[in-house]
Amino acid sequence: MRSKNFIFHTIILGTIIGVFSLGVWQLQRREWKHALINTLQVRLSESPISLPPGAGEDFHWRRVLMAGRLDLARSIYIPRYAPEHTGFKQWGYELYAPFTRSNGETYVFRYGWTPQKLPQDELRVSERIIDAYVRPFSDSGFRWIKNQPDENKWAYASPEIYQFFGVAEQEFFLDNNLVSSLPDIKKSDEFRQEPLAMWRAPELADNHLQYAITWFALAGVLSALYLYKIHHGKRN
Repeated sequence: MRSKNFIFHTIILGTIIGVFSLGVWQLQRREWKHALINTLQVRLSESPISLPPGAGEDFHWRRVLMAGRLDLARSIYIPRYAPEHTGFKQWGYELYAPFTRSNGETYVFRYGWTPQKLPQDELRVSERIIDAYVRPFSDSGFRWIKNQPDENKWAYASPEIYQFFGVAEQEFFLDNNLVSSLPDIKKSDEFRQEPLAMWRAPELADNHLQYAITWFALAGVLSALYLYKIHHGKRN
């Protein structure tokens, strides 16, 4: 009997402690999220810079202005439904291409969204100045559909694109800055305009306080039931 009681008390107390710990963890996550939001707000508001060689995580979400060569002849396309700001309601492609600076460093550049693949006569190397944001690749964990770089088939953007372009791998790509006025590309039967930039400032949800209150409330309910059980057991 004592053995059963010991197991019962151990499980209940362990559960209460675990649930309470999740509430504490959410509060810690809230502090981390607030620091991240503040960092993003500062970096996104700063004037554009020229990305220094070997730039790392400290330059994520910074706006950059750089001159170099954009090689559309080596573009890759990732299927993507039209972002809301484009005005389209159809599937199209995210277009990525290598951008090489005068110092030889090459970066993956997300040019934008296009309703169809660019015509062959537009797939060329051109000198240009790009206005972009340094954006880390998204880590979405397990994916059902995998990239197939050997066949140039892509389901999502990842550092594998650097390997496909045959250059040193980076943990970020350059995301074309969204222009203030979008071109009206629907008037043309054949798409001959620039791809529409997809940049949007990240929106980070801050629900950690709500989650923490939920876990603390659950821990309180379990504690009350546990104490009631103990009190009721003594009376019997």
